[in-house]
Amino acid sequence: MRIPLALALAALALPAPASSLECVDYSPHVLPTGTLFTEDTVYDLESSGSLAYALSQWSLDVYRVHSSGRMKRIGGGLLDHTAIEAHLTLGEDLAYVGFSVVGPLWLDLLDLSDPLAPTPVATVTLPGIAKGVAEANGHAFVAADAAGLQVVDVGVPESPVIVASAPTPANAEDIALLGDLALVAARSEGLVVFDVSNPLAPSELGSLPVPAGDWAWRVGAAEPRMAIVASYSLESNAGLLMLIDVSDPTNPVEEGSLPLSGRPERLATDGDRAYVSHRGYGSPSLQIVELHGRGAPVTRSVVQLGGWTNGLTVLDSERVVLSSKGIDAATSKTVIRAVEIRAGTLTDALHLTDAVEPLVGMEGTTALTSIPASALGIRDASDEDLPLIGSVTLPSSMQIAAKEGDVVVAAVSRGLWFVDASDLASPQAISSMDELTDVRWLDVHESHAYVSAISPWDSLPPSHHRIIDVSDLANPMVVYEEEGMWGPFAFHGDHAYAGGTTLRIFEVSDPAHPVELPDVYVDGHTIADVGVLADRLVLVLAPGLEAWSCQLRTYDLTVPGAPVEVGRVPLAMAPETVHPNALALTPGWAYVTGRYGMQVFRTLPPDLPELVGIVPHEGIQMRRVFATDDHVFIYRRTSGSNEPIGVLAHPCSTSAVDAIVSGTDGIPLRAFPNPFRAATNIELDRPLGADGRALVYDVAGRRVADLTRTLAPGRRSLRWDGRGPAGRAVSTGVYFLRVREGDRTRSLRLVRLR
Repeated sequence: MRIPLALALAALALPAPASSLECVDYSPHVLPTGTLFTEDTVYDLESSGSLAYALSQWSLDVYRVHSSGRMKRIGGGLLDHTAIEAHLTLGEDLAYVGFSVVGPLWLDLLDLSDPLAPTPVATVTLPGIAKGVAEANGHAFVAADAAGLQVVDVGVPESPVIVASAPTPANAEDIALLGDLALVAARSEGLVVFDVSNPLAPSELGSLPVPAGDWAWRVGAAEPRMAIVASYSLESNAGLLMLIDVSDPTNPVEEGSLPLSGRPERLATDGDRAYVSHRGYGSPSLQIVELHGRGAPVTRSVVQLGGWTNGLTVLDSERVVLSSKGIDAATSKTVIRAVEIRAGTLTDALHLTDAVEPLVGMEGTTALTSIPASALGIRDASDEDLPLIGSVTLPSSMQIAAKEGDVVVAAVSRGLWFVDASDLASPQAISSMDELTDVRWLDVHESHAYVSAISPWDSLPPSHHRIIDVSDLANPMVVYEEEGMWGPFAFHGDHAYAGGTTLRIFEVSDPAHPVELPDVYVDGHTIADVGVLADRLVLVLAPGLEAWSCQLRTYDLTVPGAPVEVGRVPLAMAPETVHPNALALTPGWAYVTGRYGMQVFRTLPPDLPELVGIVPHEGIQMRRVFATDDHVFIYRRTSGSNEPIGVLAHPCSTSAVDAIVSGTDGIPLRAFPNPFRAATNIELDRPLGADGRALVYDVAGRRVADLTRTLAPGRRSLRWDGRGPAGRAVSTGVYFLRVREGDRTRSLRLVRLR
C-alpha cells in the first residue's frame, strides 16, 4: 500500500500525530554531498579556494565547488603526457604531475597563472618515480621512490632543473614541508626529517621508525612542529596514524597513535584535523581525526565512501573533496564528491527498537518481520518501538513478505505461504505453494500476488514470474506465468511498473491477461527499485551494461501507460541491488539504501529532485527501508548478524508546501498585487542568468506554470497571468513560485482570489 499525497496536505490543517519520537530537522545531521560523475578516471585531486583540480588520464580539469556542495566543470587543460596512476600537487602558480607506472620518469609542470586554464610549460626527467611533491621558495621537493629526495629548481618554470638530491634509507613514498623541514615517509624506515633551509644542500637530521612490519605510506604536517605519518602492516593491511613531535628534528618523538580502519590510501591535513581515506576491505571509508596539538589523535567520525579513494583534498575547514572508483561506478570510472563534515549524522537521530530481526514487508502501520525459529512476526508500526502484535510459525525462514488488507503472502526458503491476517494478534497460515524458491520480488495488489523468483526445479524455467489469485487463501490459483523476472515492481491503479534493464509497463486490470505496453529506456542502466506515490513514479538506477552511473529519476504518471521523465539526480553511492525494498517514498522525500548507508532525497518539486545527504552506516549495513506517515524504518545488519531495526522520524517539514519552499537562501522576492485576481508581477533581486528557471507549483507539488520565458534578457520582472497548462485559468488558492539559479533557490507564496 502506498501513502496518498493527500496525507501531506492534511498536515496544513491537522495537528501532528502523537508520537514520542518527534520529527527530525535533517539539516544538522545529514552529510550534504555534491556528486559528479566523470567521463574519465580521476587519479588525484587538489584544491585551491573553491576550485577543485582533478587529474585524469588526458587532462587536468577544474571544477567550481559551490557552498551547497554542487560542482560544475568550469575549465581545464590537456596534458603533454598520458597520466596513469599519476600524482598531482598544486604550488603557488604551478601544478606538478608525477608519472608513476610505466615509461620515462617524468615530472610535468603546468602554469596556473590562469587558474581555469592549466597549461603545460615544461617536463623534467627524474631518476625515480615521483611519489609526492611539495613546493616552497621556487623549488619543488620530490619524494622520488628509490631515488630518495630530489630538489628541482622551478624559479624559471620553462626550464626546471634538478639542483640537489639526498638518499633516504628506504624508498621515499610521500613528502610534506614544515617550515625549513622536509618530512619524508620512507617505507620500513618510517619518518625521515631533512633540513632544506638551503635547497642546494638538503641534509638528513633525524628519523623515527614505524612499527616492525609496517610501511610508512603517507605523511602530513601540522603546527606546532608536528608530523603525521600514516602507515600500514604488510601482513594484515591494518593502518596506523602516528603523531610525531619534530620540535627537535634530530630526535623526533611519537606523541601518540591511532589505529585506522584499514590501509591508508590518501592523507590530507587542515589545522588540527587529519583526514585519512582507506580501503578497509569491503568498507572503504574516510576517517576524520582530531589532532589536538599533542597526545594521541582521536577519531571524530567515520564516513563510508562506497568506493576506493584515489584523490582527497581539503576544501575548507568543514568540507573535503574526494574521488573514488570501483564499487559505486562498477567500472574504473570515477565519482567526485564534495562532502561536508559534521560532528553528528542522522545515525545519531536513529531510535533503535528491541526487534533484532529482518524487516521484510510493510503495509500502512503494519510491519512484517522474520522472527528467528521460522516465524512471521506482525508488529505495530504506528509505535516507533515496533511492539509485537502476533506471529505465526512457518516451516522455514522468511525472505520477503507483502500484505494487502487481511492477506499476507510470505516467501520462505522453499515456496510461498498464504496467511490470513484478519486477526493481527492471531494470524493463521492457510496454504502454500512449495515449488517456488528464491523469491526475489513480491507484492500483493488487488487480491493478486505478483511473484518473481528463481527456481532450481526442472519443471520450471530458471527465472519466472507468476500472478496468483489470493482472493481464496485456501485455494490460491496461478492465473498467469511467464519466463523471466518482472521485479522490482510497483503499482498505480491498473498499471504495473517492473524493473530490469528497461522499465516494463503492464496494464493489469485483468491480471490473468496482462497487456504489456511500450517500455521506457533507462539509458543502459539497471533498475534497482521502483516506487509510486500519488501520480509520481520514482526509479533507482544502478550501473548496467551500457551505463556506469547511479541515479534517482522521477516520472509523471498523468498518463499511467506513458510515464514522462521530469527530473533526475545522481546518487552519492551505489544502491542496494541484492535485496528488495531499497526505496521508500513519503510526500516530498525519497530514502534509498545501499551497501554504505542510506541517502535522503527531497523530491518536491519533482523536476528538481535534490540529494539532501547521506546516513553513513558506520559499520552496520542498511539493507531495506520502509515508511509510514510518521516514521522511516530501516533493516540493519552487520556481516554476521541482524541489528536492531532503526527508526527515523520524518523531517519536520513533511508537507508538500514545506518541501517546496524549504532550502531557500532567504533572499526575498516581491509580488504585487498579492493576493491577486487577474495577474501578478514578480520582482527579482537581480536579472536571472541563462541557467535560471522560474516555476509555479500548486500545494500538491504539481508544476502549473513556467514563467522563465516571460522574463526578457536583462530584466528583473516576471508576470503570471494566473494561467496553467493549456492556457487555462487556475483555480483560486495558494501557489508557490520557486526561482532557481545555480545553487541559489528562492520561493514566494502567491494567493489567487476569485
